[in-house]
Amino acid sequence: MKKHRNSLYIFVFLAAILVMWSSLIFIPDAEEVRLPVVEGSHDLSAADFENTVYLSKDYWESWPERLYTPEDFASGAVTEPPRFLESDDFTRIQFATHRLTLRLPPGKTYGLSMTTSDFAMRLFIDSVEIDSVGIPGATREETVPRVLKKEYYFSPQAETVELVVQASNFVHRQGAWYPGFTIGSLENIASRAGRDVFLSALIFGCLIAMALDHMSLFVLNRKWKSALLFSICCFLMAMMSSKKFLFLFFPHYNWFVGIRVEYIVHFAVFFMLTLFLHTIFPKLYHKPVLRAYLALCGLFCLTLFWDALVFTSLIKYFEYASAAMIAYTLFRLALAAIRERKTQNALALLGVSGVCFLALNDMLYHQGIGRLGPIAGQEFTVTIGMMFFAVCCSLLISVEFTETERAMLDARENEARLAVDNEALNRVNRMKSELMATVTHETRTPLAILSGYAELISMEMRRKGVDEQTAQDLDGIAEEALRLSAIMDEAQDFARSKDAAVRREWIRLADVIHQCARLYKPILARKHTVLTLELPDDLPPVFACADELTQVLFNLLQNARNHTEHGEVSIRARVNTPDAALQGKIDKDGLEAEICVSDTGTGITPEFLPRAFERGAHDDPAGSGIGLAICRDIIAAHGGRIWIDSAAGKGTTVTFTLPIQYLCDEKKE
Repeated sequence: MKKHRNSLYIFVFLAAILVMWSSLIFIPDAEEVRLPVVEGSHDLSAADFENTVYLSKDYWESWPERLYTPEDFASGAVTEPPRFLESDDFTRIQFATHRLTLRLPPGKTYGLSMTTSDFAMRLFIDSVEIDSVGIPGATREETVPRVLKKEYYFSPQAETVELVVQASNFVHRQGAWYPGFTIGSLENIASRAGRDVFLSALIFGCLIAMALDHMSLFVLNRKWKSALLFSICCFLMAMMSSKKFLFLFFPHYNWFVGIRVEYIVHFAVFFMLTLFLHTIFPKLYHKPVLRAYLALCGLFCLTLFWDALVFTSLIKYFEYASAAMIAYTLFRLALAAIRERKTQNALALLGVSGVCFLALNDMLYHQGIGRLGPIAGQEFTVTIGMMFFAVCCSLLISVEFTETERAMLDARENEARLAVDNEALNRVNRMKSELMATVTHETRTPLAILSGYAELISMEMRRKGVDEQTAQDLDGIAEEALRLSAIMDEAQDFARSKDAAVRREWIRLADVIHQCARLYKPILARKHTVLTLELPDDLPPVFACADELTQVLFNLLQNARNHTEHGEVSIRARVNTPDAALQGKIDKDGLEAEICVSDTGTGITPEFLPRAFERGAHDDPAGSGIGLAICRDIIAAHGGRIWIDSAAGKGTTVTFTLPIQYLCDEKKE
């Protein structure tokens, strides 16, 4: 019940974050409507410029393959009639002149927000050249490509305003198209431009802050690769969001360099996001699918060495493959969320869904297939999705931290309880051993005397001629006394190991190791120590007592924790065949499982190392000196071996082995 309540609080908090961001993204603004057309021109003489801005893309008069100026129109040099082009016509046009007439109330100041038409544009308003973004030309050599969204302000003196645009495109697969613009009052256009730049800068700043934050986490703990990958993802997304306002500071950038930087960031974003998800959820992707997609990203990066017309034409195939990868990712995440029903999986699915949905929106938008479109002036909406994804990741990390804290508290209680239980077991074990030693010692002496005298009397009676039957009876007494002494020795050995023997069964060694690692990882985390596992997939079962092996691993991990801080503890396992010959079937007599528990701690001094397994011996004032002795006894009772490799200041490795006994297939199962 408490877990469900916590999940509810998390999603309520997430909803609050979404509302807050929505209030920034969907800031109230002037209504946007299509420009009305009357008699071939846009009539805005009765327009409501106070509450409305007007959008236009169509109804331009066009002269394909011509670059005319307003002077050409005024002088009568333009004799050919204009054309109204369709979308298919633009695929065959590389440069053109477009003209549009607006009817506006004179004497007011208006704003015009326009993205560069094609990839070079010159703009004239009422025969005055207002701006030139790049240099449009009739050939590729004459053209200087560049693209930029800018705002222009003008005050018409007459009721009609003539816009003339020269545009050319020799460098991009996208054909020419009518110049699109938004017109409104100076206040509305300036407000929209300021809002767009503010949101771009805000997203850029947040993403850079997250990138630096996670990079610092990686610098402090270089084992945390997911932090590094997430930092790179945030940085790449920040580069995508910065395009709008950075170009305002560098309007004369080199287009050929800029387009390649834009595309390599595009490929790298998908590459790093996929790699990041694979790091967080190692079982999310099938390896062939993951490798094929990452190789595809690298292959498309190589196309950037070709001409811009080539790689801008090939980008659509990358978009198709990425759309398929997005669908595959969402499907696999949904399966994991349904199967495991964990809050972390649900948060990951929500975050990735937001990124994937807006990335798909961007792909469709730039392919012209159909889209939701830019949000709040953001050309790449995936950056907004990245912000949502980052919030989900932050909540996911918080959930993990909370569960780790809870596990640490439970582990602390288990640790204290285990220490009490171990001490009680050791006390009982010592009492049992002492009792058996006393009974054995006290019984062995009279039995030896009884056996010796029985043999002596038998020899004397045979020498004096007593009947053979009496001598044989005395021999029987001597034999039974010896047999009873042997039974007492066996009883002592049996008492030492019978508790473990009756509880032994076929167990999966990997399961025991994973369980111990899961329980002990939070304990090590308190000392900023990382626990890693290296286990083969084919680790066979062993015939052993799971509780006692757990005790061995816990004792070794406890020793590692006591001597390691800001380091690493690892558990490795493998199968050794020192005496086995692999001929068709494995020789069962030579197999053993080898388990190593290593740390990067302070190590053991050479003077103490030979005494490490002695009961009561310890080099730590807080230690009891019984942990390694218990490990030695348990491993010896299982027929294995245990030893230590250590050097002062260089860490410690404790290795033990367990014999692997193979039964018939039916018995093993």
